[in-house]
Amino acid sequence: MHQPSDWSGRWNRSNLRNYVTFNTAVKSVTFNKEIDDFTVMIKDLSIDKDLPPERFSHVMAATGRFSVPNVPLFDGIDMFPGRSVHSHDFRGAREFKGQRLLVVGSGRSAEDVGRQVPVTSSAATVQNHTWPSGIEERPLLTIVDGNIINFKDGTTAEVEVIILCTGYLYHFPYMSESPRLKGTPDASGRIV
Repeated sequence: MHQPSDWSGRWNRSNLRNYVTFNTAVKSVTFNKEIDDFTVMIKDLSIDKDLPPERFSHVMAATGRFSVPNVPLFDGIDMFPGRSVHSHDFRGAREFKGQRLLVVGSGRSAEDVGRQVPVTSSAATVQNHTWPSGIEERPLLTIVDGNIINFKDGTTAEVEVIILCTGYLYHFPYMSESPRLKGTPDASGRIV
């Protein structure tokens, strides 16, 4: 028997279409503690109308969490004269060729950027990545003074671009407070 390897084959083989409601938006999800279930408010986008609330024993939020960048505030970064971006908006190294870059963070995004273009890497904890030659690890930055970056160990570096590889915020605005995922990324992107 032929096993389709693409999602459309799995979709059709499992009859998933029967379990999905299309052209709708979840407006709110509320946990009902007394009866241990959820009330879900949905809007039918095709007729622009709210539907009657539905109750469910379980809810899975499968919308991803990589849409709202965590942008930590560092003293002076709002006055940085160069370009400051989050890794969410990084599309390739070509646009940064020949510029001095500071990558803030120590996760996979920082490693990915650092492998494409020479950078100074600043993080709360040094990860000891196997960086290509020319990549310099520093402790977390403390103050941005114009183009001069001050680090926790008292050293400085002059940069033209800051790329924040600092993770993402949990963002489920439709979910009530009680079942919502909690946690805030720190400057390195780890949830604390």
